[in-house]
Amino acid sequence: MYLAAKDQDTYNLKLVQAGYTLPYFIYPNAVSPTEEGEFTYDTIEKFQDATVEAKRDNLGIWEYINRILLPMELRFLTRRELPVKYCADLERNLLYSPQYYFKVPIENRLFFYPKDVLAALQKKFKPTSDCDGWLHKVWNALKEKERREK
Repeated sequence: MYLAAKDQDTYNLKLVQAGYTLPYFIYPNAVSPTEEGEFTYDTIEKFQDATVEAKRDNLGIWEYINRILLPMELRFLTRRELPVKYCADLERNLLYSPQYYFKVPIENRLFFYPKDVLAALQKKFKPTSDCDGWLHKVWNALKEKERREK
């Protein structure tokens, strides 16, 4: 459920601020492209700040974060499936393979379905060494194209 009113904080943001829930950003829903095609993170930044504060103040579930499963991790276990979404680190502009999402702090995670991973590369997220080789080839090709256009 997502509740919002004009010029007011959303219900979801208040839950994050109180430490009762965690943000879970998935492309393309969590970002807004500008006319130039760049990502803007206005909404994400509000949730990032709220998460950092709740984490710092040890509010709600943050007191137990090292002893609990995240909701997405519980889904992996109950469905008996492996993670499939690539995880971008919004702070370091890195892209991790699905199984390494845990290397990214919760507040900096932006998930991409495999069908959208090309958009992640085009938006400057660099694949980490754990990513498949084809992602590195695409990344290098995009960088080379960028160099030629300059």
